[in-house]
Amino acid sequence: MIIDLQLYNNTSYGSAKKILCSCSKCNKELYISKQKLVQRNNKTFCHPCATIKHGKSKEQINVTCKTCNIVFKKRHDTLKNWGGNCASCGQKELKGTPEMRKKNSERAREQVLKQGGIPNARMFTTESASGSNSYTWRGGITPIVMKIRLSKEMQQWRKKVFARDNYTCVLCSQRGGNLEADHIMPFSLYPDLRFNVDNGRTLCNPCHRSYGAKVTHGKLIKPAVLKIEVSA
Repeated sequence: MIIDLQLYNNTSYGSAKKILCSCSKCNKELYISKQKLVQRNNKTFCHPCATIKHGKSKEQINVTCKTCNIVFKKRHDTLKNWGGNCASCGQKELKGTPEMRKKNSERAREQVLKQGGIPNARMFTTESASGSNSYTWRGGITPIVMKIRLSKEMQQWRKKVFARDNYTCVLCSQRGGNLEADHIMPFSLYPDLRFNVDNGRTLCNPCHRSYGAKVTHGKLIKPAVLKIEVSA
């Protein structure tokens, strides 16, 4: 029931001004905005009475996120369409859907056009952005040497060399830190020995710069130093 009818009649329908009312069930006085009164067809119920009226629909119950196992409260009437995640995990799951990726791509394209740029067709794609699908693709002009150095075979070779030497520099005995796998017989001059574990050794960065082999313009300037001479 609306108590302050004069204020109710003098207030616009979309106003947030609070109007004095009374609960239609327990006669408890409460203030409700004019906007909510219009939405509820001038029905006035306090929160406890509204909860009893609608059964368990507005009751807050404890739920657990299926991803991060965090416990939080959620209204009973929203559980029907609930996906089982908290707000944070739900956003992460939504970002991975094809619809959301497509929507983000379209939004990025519009942003580039708004700034006066020319979008690349491969720049906004939901497929893999590696190789020819990458917007930085220039026809495969990466040198063959770089492809070999970045290949999985080279990564496995480095791991085997580190594991054999127990992640310790073979010259100064430094363990861990900034370690590098050095080719004793230079990488560029001996292609047959590039993936030979016996041709590799573990060096720290200073020892690699000081005692590694030096090659300039395809010629060996200085061979690799295998041992450091320690003066007595």
